[in-house]
Amino acid sequence: MSPQASSPFVFVGNHRMLDFVNTEVAADGAPRDLLGGFADLVAWLERAGLIDRASARKALAKWEGRRAGGTLLEQARALRTALRRVADAAAAGRPVPRMALELVNGLLGRGAGFARVIPAGEGFETRHGLHLHQPYDLLVPVAEAAADLLCHADLRRVRCCAHPACVLYFLDGTRNGTRRWCDMRTCGNRANAAAYYLRHRTAGPLQG
Repeated sequence: MSPQASSPFVFVGNHRMLDFVNTEVAADGAPRDLLGGFADLVAWLERAGLIDRASARKALAKWEGRRAGGTLLEQARALRTALRRVADAAAAGRPVPRMALELVNGLLGRGAGFARVIPAGEGFETRHGLHLHQPYDLLVPVAEAAADLLCHADLRRVRCCAHPACVLYFLDGTRNGTRRWCDMRTCGNRANAAAYYLRHRTAGPLQG
């Protein structure tokens, strides 16, 4: 996948849990981890809209460059591995691994997330926040996203990109369920170009 203009992160999953799984990509045939450090994790959470700017600054001030931040990064990667297994299972029509459910439920049970009602236009809306008592609390919004996918999405619509060199997942939101590519501009165009090349190479030189 090509990085977005001002960020290495890709948001093509049509769901934040899958976007988190997609922080591990493939580049030149090799895996590449976009969560290279604690600051990257915080930046992704903010970019994904799972924490606000104030929470991001607070987390960086408290834990960046400290052992707790490094520990959380490893915990985030472990959570990502578990959620990738959820995506794998959903895409293949298999049961969701129990270990992943236990990990998600453990995070939900921390009680770090909260909601409040605020005015919005002529009505109101719910704004979600996060109590940051411990570094691990930063992963609660990811667990909430996982819970939303498991409880409210059609898991039969979870797909892995059809491009053989791509490892990204997405939730197919098309009406007839025919989305094949994480992004048509990259994987879709590359696959179509490769198929065109193979067809014409097999056909041999044109006679004119």
